[in-house]
Amino acid sequence: FKVPASGEYEVPLACGEPVTDLDFINARYGSISGMKLDGSTEEPVPGIVIELWKDGEKVAEDITDTNGAYSFAGLLPGTYTVKEALTGEQLAEWYIVSPEDGVYEGIELGCGEEIVDLDFVNCQRGSISGTKWEDLNANGNDDVGEPGVSGVTIVLLDEEGNKVASDVTDSDGNYSFTGLKPGTYTVLEELTAELLAEWYIVFPEEGVYKGVDVFCGEDTGDIDFFNARYRKITGYKYNDANGNGNYEPGVDTRWDGSDIPITITLYQGDEVIDTYIIDSSDGMYEFTGLLPGDYTIVETYPDDKGIQSAYTSIDITLLPDADLVVEKVFLNFIVQTQPIIITPVQPQVQGELPATGFDQLPLIFAAGLLMLLGLMALMLGILRLHKS
Repeated sequence: FKVPASGEYEVPLACGEPVTDLDFINARYGSISGMKLDGSTEEPVPGIVIELWKDGEKVAEDITDTNGAYSFAGLLPGTYTVKEALTGEQLAEWYIVSPEDGVYEGIELGCGEEIVDLDFVNCQRGSISGTKWEDLNANGNDDVGEPGVSGVTIVLLDEEGNKVASDVTDSDGNYSFTGLKPGTYTVLEELTAELLAEWYIVFPEEGVYKGVDVFCGEDTGDIDFFNARYRKITGYKYNDANGNGNYEPGVDTRWDGSDIPITITLYQGDEVIDTYIIDSSDGMYEFTGLLPGDYTIVETYPDDKGIQSAYTSIDITLLPDADLVVEKVFLNFIVQTQPIIITPVQPQVQGELPATGFDQLPLIFAAGLLMLLGLMALMLGILRLHKS
């Protein structure tokens, strides 16, 4: 810029009058420049609009070149604002690292001054993704052949525990959260009461990942959830028709619990897990909502029904990949007790021995007395012979 503004003076000159101080003053224009950088790689980012504002009005704009550079030249001294103008699409991909809100305010530019390194640093947003698996063998790994589980809500929380987003697993069990700023997150599965009645959590503990870090432009994957279905045990009790202690199809029939109810108890170690009363004619018992493990099934029955059993307990192992139908069945046999028949006493004819023999006691006593006298006579004879 220059003084005077037009670069010339119109001077009225009088005769003999000296004219002085007709000075010409020039100053260089100033400039402002910088770069747009990817904060994760420090690589330049082309194609971003940078705007120059002064006194509340936009005075210029530039687009970062292939080297990520922008510049504003030919600037008069003054106070400027420089900011990046990100589109909605760009804001979905990038977030602002510096300057705050992507704006440099109060930039004082002097005469001929070149202000450089007003750089804008953005980072590409990160993501978190994973899969919800049906863990058939309950080992916490996505083994071959295990299916994904659809329709389960996965929730994302920030470091303060605030809900950031949620997603529902698709037909393959996949979910994802995109457009995330770097930081530490919590990812959890949201299981309804209905789901918790059908599934139990294998991994992670309590269905929660804590401390999941997201970095600039990085995809954090394999944040997987492993659940397995609760299992059930089904078994049967039969009437051992011939009491031989062996189950014989076609011979032995299902126990009719409507006549004599039988209690079936499920133990794990010494702990009672559940009980089932067989009180219908199908002879079936069933335990549901079970975790894999070793169990003992015990039957108890009334003591006064004459029931006999070859065994009253069955040890089984419930695997995580299938429900169990117990092959060994409970066999019971009802002992048929014979009634006691009392024959009435018939009247006795005179001279006949009564059924009890009670009337012959005098004869028995007389015969015994004679035998005793004979024995005494014999003893006296022996003594006399001895004295002789």
